[in-house]
Amino acid sequence: MENKKAIIYAGIAVLLWSTVATAFKIALRNLQPFELMFYSSVFSTIILFIIVIIKQQLINFKYLKIKDFLLFAFLGLLVPFGYYSILFMAYDLLPAQIAQAINFTWPIAIVILSVIIKKEKLSILKFSAIFISFIGAYIVISGGNFNNIINFNIQGVIYAFLSVFIWAVYWIINREINYDMSIALFLIFLFGSIYALITNVMFYSIAIPTITELIPALYVGLFEMSITFFVWLIALKSAKSTAIVNNIIYLTPFISLLIINYILKETIKNSTIIGLFLIVSGIVLQLILKNKNSLIKN
Repeated sequence: MENKKAIIYAGIAVLLWSTVATAFKIALRNLQPFELMFYSSVFSTIILFIIVIIKQQLINFKYLKIKDFLLFAFLGLLVPFGYYSILFMAYDLLPAQIAQAINFTWPIAIVILSVIIKKEKLSILKFSAIFISFIGAYIVISGGNFNNIINFNIQGVIYAFLSVFIWAVYWIINREINYDMSIALFLIFLFGSIYALITNVMFYSIAIPTITELIPALYVGLFEMSITFFVWLIALKSAKSTAIVNNIIYLTPFISLLIINYILKETIKNSTIIGLFLIVSGIVLQLILKNKNSLIKN
């Protein structure tokens, strides 16, 4: 029964996350990347604050110290401010299928940064997993044409990979800290929203947004940045084994392609499907190696 509940919640989270690449492109038709990041971050911050109230966590704010707020301020600079600003710039320049495929390489970016920052050992098999994923990314970017270095906007590709590594840095730092998730996310997004406000005031003339502009930003704030994450946590907590839930997440980019094709009318290339399959294969291989090493250590 618990696994059934976990699968249902995981399925809901995957379906919602599968829509966000399309939502990004729709939102960017009317908003600049920094504007979208600002509005969606504000909406997300409001939702996260409501979650803090519902979970009755307000009282715990008094236990936070200056160093805690400094940490949240730094994390807010990484995500949402840095990550989503650059990710939205990538989506603004690239087809959705390309941007979302590159974005899904973040688990491999975590492995690379863990080797560099945490001095973790890079085995031949681990290197092979990284290589497989980035070959997949190259196939997606090049459209399968190996005679060309790239068929799409090079600036957009750089932004996409930069956002991936910013997210990886955020993830490595975030998994080492121990705070209530609702409080941590609220403060991180609060600081991120402040940075976004300052950026928009300095570089853009902020006008009152229309409903057409706000609705996609609201959708992104709700289903990419806040609510879906908590749905995913419920799925993980409900599962007898997180392996079942974690495996479902790999459906996300493929379902996303179907939505991109249906709503955005992008023609999905065979190279995108093949490349994405290789990206996911590299990630799965890395997880198998990680689980195997954990069993050996235990």
